[in-house]
Order: sequence, then C-alpha cells, then structure tokens
Amino acid sequence: MDQRGPGPFREYLDTAPGPRWITWKRSFELMMKANRISGGDRAVWMLAQGGIDIQRLNEFLPEETEGVEGKDEYDRLVARLDKYFKPRVVYALEHQKFRAMEQAPNERMDSFVVRLREQGANCNYGDKLQIVIVDQIIAKARMKALRDKLKEKDYSLDEVQIIAAAMEIHEVQDKPEVNRVGRDVIKKPKSDKWSQEFTKVSSICCRKESL
Repeated sequence: MDQRGPGPFREYLDTAPGPRWITWKRSFELMMKANRISGGDRAVWMLAQGGIDIQRLNEFLPEETEGVEGKDEYDRLVARLDKYFKPRVVYALEHQKFRAMEQAPNERMDSFVVRLREQGANCNYGDKLQIVIVDQIIAKARMKALRDKLKEKDYSLDEVQIIAAAMEIHEVQDKPEVNRVGRDVIKKPKSDKWSQEFTKVSSICCRKESL
C-alpha cells in the first residue's frame, strides 16, 4: 500500500497560503482515499503528513463552533483550518495572477484552459469563470489568427477549444519537413485539412445557435 502524501504544508512560503492550502488538502484527501484511510485515523494522518505548521495550528487555533455538530475529529480539524486560511485568499492578487497568464509557445489550447481553470478557482469568479477564460484566451492566446477569429462573435468555451484544436492541426500540417541535420528540405503542400476542420466547427456553432 502506497501511503505517500503531498508532504508537509508550509504556511509561510508566501503571503497568500489560502490557495495552496486548498490544493494541499485536495491532494491529501486523494491519498487517504487511495489508501482507504477513514474514521479517526484521518486526523492523525493529517497531523503527521501536514508537519509542524499544521500541528501548531491544531494546538493553538480555537475550536470551531458552527456547523460541526456530530462531526468527527478530522472534520472539526479541517473546519478550523478552512476558516483560518479562507480570509487569507487575497482575491485581488489572484485576479492579477489570472490576468497575467498567457499561452506558452508550444502549449496546446486544452492545456492552457486547464491552467486557467486552476487559477480561476482561486478568484471566486463563480458561474462567470468560463466567460473570463474566453476573454483571457482572446487576450493571451499564442496564435494571432485565433485571437482575431474569436473577436468576430461571442463563442462559448467549448467552441473556442474546438476552433483552437482545428487551427493547431493546420499549424502542425503546415510545418516544413526537416532532414537529419536540421535543415528544411521541402515545404509540405498546404492541405485542405484546415478548411475541413473549420467547416466542422462552423456547422457545430451554427447548429447550437439554431437551437
């Protein structure tokens, strides 16, 4: 049985540990699930895995009184830690981090969207998250053709990812072949794959608009 967890939680690595606490707790709970740790053992495991900072907070944080009736030791511990770290999520700082994100040169759009979702979870965007993700793609996508295309009308996030995937296929197909010493030897002829993919995207989008 593999009982490796996320490692100790360090409270003072930065001035906004709230998002790191959320990530650490999620990883720790996955470890417990994988190893079938349950009941009273959960609190002991959190204190052991969490390290000195979690142990110190467990000792000195006041007991939580709201919403913990009938809860076991682990749930009461998590409630205290959640309350302690929640006010320390500085949303203005998290929004700034989100707005600074851009697609890396060789990064697929699907990967960029995952990163945006992860950071957006720290920003309290709620049901507006997909809208702000599309806005960020329009601002920071690496392909100018995609940025220009997305300015033509309002697209959903799903539609944006379909369009981006089609453009990425075209981008790969249009690259020159390279010989073993790294010299371009022949330019691949442009295929009609992009037009075929874009036709599929257009038909999907049109069907959605007609519903």
